[in-house]
Amino acid sequence: MFVWWHTLAHHLIRSVQAETGSSSASIRERVYAIPDALGAWKGAIVLHVTEGMDGTLGGLTSLLPNLQLYLDRVEESALRCSNDPLCEETPKAVMPQKGCYACTLNPETSCEHRNMFLDRLLLIEGADI
Repeated sequence: MFVWWHTLAHHLIRSVQAETGSSSASIRERVYAIPDALGAWKGAIVLHVTEGMDGTLGGLTSLLPNLQLYLDRVEESALRCSNDPLCEETPKAVMPQKGCYACTLNPETSCEHRNMFLDRLLLIEGADI
């Protein structure tokens, strides 16, 4: 489930970057995912802008009322990649890694997990999109 939440965070960063006035290199992620007592996974994503990197056009908090719009953009970006079918058909490695810089990977300065544990196809399947 962490892979699902982490991939969602990457796609959210990509969908909000233009409207915040911040580049994807300056928007950082924090992913919190943990199973509850019944074994169901709960999670949260915190996005924040690195201080002194880029200016903002309202900041991340001003985007909250339009969250559904950004989630719709996440769906679109997870369904299509300009590198398909190569991106989609990459052989599975030991570690979940299904995505490329055209669709899922962000600059390494914004990812605390070094662009590992990402799978855009799992994001689609896991959300039942």
